[in-house]
Amino acid sequence: MTTKHPTNSGAEEEGIVLQIITSTETYKMGKVFSSCVKSPKVRNQHEAVADTVPSEKDKRGTTSSDHLLSTVSSEKDKKEDTSSDHLLGTEPHVSANCETVSSVRDFVPAESSPDPSQLPHKDYMDHPLVLDKCTIEYVKNSKVMVILKGLPGSGKSVIARRLREVYEGTVVCSADDFFMHDGVYKFEFEKLKDAHKACQAKAQEAAERGEHVVVIDNTNVKAWESKYYLQLASKNKYVVLIVEPQTPWAMDAAVLSQRNSHGVSEEVLKRKVKEYEKVLPLYFWWFLNEGDSEAVGRRGQEWLRKALQIPQFFNDFAEFSKLTAVDDMLCYFCKSRQSGGYGLHATACVTRRGKEKNSLGYINSAVVKGSLGKCFDLCIIGYVITPRAFGARLRLGERELELWGMDDNEIEQEDTQPEAEESSADVSEQSSLITNTGEVSKQSTNHYTTLTVLHPELKSDRFHPTSGKGSRAHLTLGCAPGIHAKVTGFDLIKAISCEQKLGEDKTGMVAQKVESYKIHHGVLKSYGEALWVIYPEEEVVVRSLFAPYY
Repeated sequence: MTTKHPTNSGAEEEGIVLQIITSTETYKMGKVFSSCVKSPKVRNQHEAVADTVPSEKDKRGTTSSDHLLSTVSSEKDKKEDTSSDHLLGTEPHVSANCETVSSVRDFVPAESSPDPSQLPHKDYMDHPLVLDKCTIEYVKNSKVMVILKGLPGSGKSVIARRLREVYEGTVVCSADDFFMHDGVYKFEFEKLKDAHKACQAKAQEAAERGEHVVVIDNTNVKAWESKYYLQLASKNKYVVLIVEPQTPWAMDAAVLSQRNSHGVSEEVLKRKVKEYEKVLPLYFWWFLNEGDSEAVGRRGQEWLRKALQIPQFFNDFAEFSKLTAVDDMLCYFCKSRQSGGYGLHATACVTRRGKEKNSLGYINSAVVKGSLGKCFDLCIIGYVITPRAFGARLRLGERELELWGMDDNEIEQEDTQPEAEESSADVSEQSSLITNTGEVSKQSTNHYTTLTVLHPELKSDRFHPTSGKGSRAHLTLGCAPGIHAKVTGFDLIKAISCEQKLGEDKTGMVAQKVESYKIHHGVLKSYGEALWVIYPEEEVVVRSLFAPYY
């Protein structure tokens, strides 16, 4: 079958909306944007096939990249001459939560701020990936993989084209490219597997090069079809956003049969509508990019080294770690069991694909859906150290608290290991930010960082800085061998409880059990039972991307 590739001359003002997938419900259509290229009508009723024809190995989601074909170049590979350079240029920032800063200089918080120059008319797509200045700047300097998901003719390629316009150098990977010859699409069923191998190879090469934005433009009707790309993203530390167009006809087989450019029949599309699988996340995280993960990890190591200069802390650490050399002690937490290959991240909510109590309500909430793929500030205000874990303590601002779905008073069960989950990402290779020499890993090629150090005025609640909603928020910097990162939150809950008891102590009995030590630019406190808390005089603000983990 041969079909002419549609051109811009047939463009009409028809809406395309993109939505990051989070639930089994069909979302109400939001604002739209124009210039959707209308596909030519079907010229024949060729029995088109699914976007992917899986082998038995593919169905198990264990496709090996070692057997991929080399990248197939196409017209889509060519970088377009865009004018996106004028979109941004945000200045250094300060978190909106840090109200005690004595001088904010030129810093601005990571708040939603659309760029008027990118609003051609009132129907423009309302999404932070293409509108929010802070988010665009952050994504341009981080690594994000956008996996498009939708039936033929639903508007995926329009979304891909828009992302290319905003992010110069975006790599779009599509199996359809394999069948494009001189602007003409010629599908050959017997070469479908080769087409997908070429698409995977192109994505792999782009990810290994560290391209900032990689777009997968395939139908991904079944959940397993995107598994290879989820594994690839995890291995190369990409934040993943699964995105689908929210056009009114996205699930209308009759309309799709007229709009798709590859002659897929209405009968086939009806079957695809029935087979269409939504993808629910395991967690919602605030992801730090590679540069910020390394910078935060390095700063945590500096504070740990300061603490080890205090003899009481050194002796306590030596007792539970069975180590005697400082360099070895700095490596004690290096075997952090991170989820997949991702860098640092703070958990906003555990959903387990809708299995957790009230998780579907969280997934479907307007504030969560409107925040996916958006940039947020995280403020590090201290560190908690126990024999099990080393964590950075966070103070969340109002915007972040709206997304908080964790139980701040959760009681730790005897077994803190999480239940086995069928994760799409390959977590067999656990990585750490800290090497066996106690140094932060230098393997990253992306050194862009948003880390900003602030020096707020010290207040009376300095030693009880957080409580209530969001007080459990943290970044796990490392765990002891065999310990899961989940314990860091429970250690922090215990520390907050100790702080509260100390604040309520009228007799002085509790205070007698707490030991305080002055360290450079901070205070180290022991609350007993090898629970230590560092209270720095400084605060560190770092930016993050709110996104699901599948």
